[in-house]
Amino acid sequence: MLKDFRIGSRLALGFGIVLVLNIAAGLFAWYNMDNLANLTTRMYDHPLTISNAVRDIRANIYAMHRSMKDVPLAQTQKQADLAIERVNEYEAQTYASFKVVFERFLGDIGDVAQAHQSFAAWKVIRDEIIELNRTGKKEEAAAITRGKGAQHVERMNAEIQQMIDFASLKADSFLQDAQIQRDKALYFLAIFNVIIILIGGVIALVISRGFVTPLSSIVDRIHNLSIGNTQKTIGIESRDEIGDLARSYRELQTDLQNKVSAAEFIAAGDLSKDIFPRSDEDELGAAFYGMTTSLRRATEENERHSQTMQESNLQLQKAKEQAEEVNLELSRREQRFRSLLESTPDCMIIVDDSGKVVLANTMAETVLGYTPEELIGQPISLLLPDQLRDGHEEHRLNYMRDPQVRQMGGETDLLARRKDGTEFPADIRLSPIEVEDGLNANRRKKNSARPEM
Repeated sequence: MLKDFRIGSRLALGFGIVLVLNIAAGLFAWYNMDNLANLTTRMYDHPLTISNAVRDIRANIYAMHRSMKDVPLAQTQKQADLAIERVNEYEAQTYASFKVVFERFLGDIGDVAQAHQSFAAWKVIRDEIIELNRTGKKEEAAAITRGKGAQHVERMNAEIQQMIDFASLKADSFLQDAQIQRDKALYFLAIFNVIIILIGGVIALVISRGFVTPLSSIVDRIHNLSIGNTQKTIGIESRDEIGDLARSYRELQTDLQNKVSAAEFIAAGDLSKDIFPRSDEDELGAAFYGMTTSLRRATEENERHSQTMQESNLQLQKAKEQAEEVNLELSRREQRFRSLLESTPDCMIIVDDSGKVVLANTMAETVLGYTPEELIGQPISLLLPDQLRDGHEEHRLNYMRDPQVRQMGGETDLLARRKDGTEFPADIRLSPIEVEDGLNANRRKKNSARPEM
């Protein structure tokens, strides 16, 4: 029955069912979360609030008791008044905490009233201590603070502890209820989720099987078509998108079979058969027609170009032989030039128009300590002492503007520097050499003993 539904309708139906189940699960989770939130609120509004308020009361009572001890110990009346002022502040805070306890205490309110009454009765003792201290009876005031004042504080602490114990028990009770509620919620939510997963799985299986199986068949036929097998057909006749796809495949299969038959004629060399496109959108048919026309023209062009290519090959072979002869002659000239350079007893260095060494003979290592390989690519100023380098570049550029054979430095003795840093007098002669890639200057150095290098 589902195969008569469009794929979109099937997916919408399955998604709707899963969505309804998820909404139901969400409502159930919301209900249980609300219960847990209420339990947490009750725990905060009652046991936790009471525990905090009662602990504040006890802390304030201890603070007041410490301040009352400071009253008879004060050196001046101002110090005593400050201690009494702190007592009054703690007293106000304590009454505010008692108000919270009266409003929210869930136990016997008589326990709260008893503690409140004991706190109020403590004021009589505090007033007695303050009065004795004001009249200068500090010892008696201190004795009351250590005696019945301390006893009264202990009694109040015991009454306060009863309220704290009750609040703690109540908090434990609320916490236990919350844990029970949480466990129940998690249990039922887990069951609900399992049901949703099972139903969703069944829906997905039913829907997917409705189009996965026929799609697999279509994919298999398309694969056969892609490797050249146009004989296998598809018998699916459903009214959904898969049925439309199967019908389109059969139309494509028929058209390709016709094109294959026509291609066999072309492969046999029969270009007389014309293949016309079935419509303006038939790109393959248009391509076949264009291919047949192009093949006819190409056959004619090939015949004309064949003769031309043979002639070109003969010319290329002759040019190759001439190039080999030129390269051989250049190699011979280069070898003669290098032999001439190495045969001279002088140190000869050739630089380009940028002042960098491009060639040096082996005498350079004897005179300067640098091998020819170390010098190539280095600036010629590397061989000059530090004090001569600043003006050297300007002299070099001037020479390049008017290159000629001449002695460098005129009558002035020039210095050169070896690789180890030592300096020595040298005769330097400049001679320009014209080559294809620019102007080069040949430099020859001669030391103070005048041997040429």
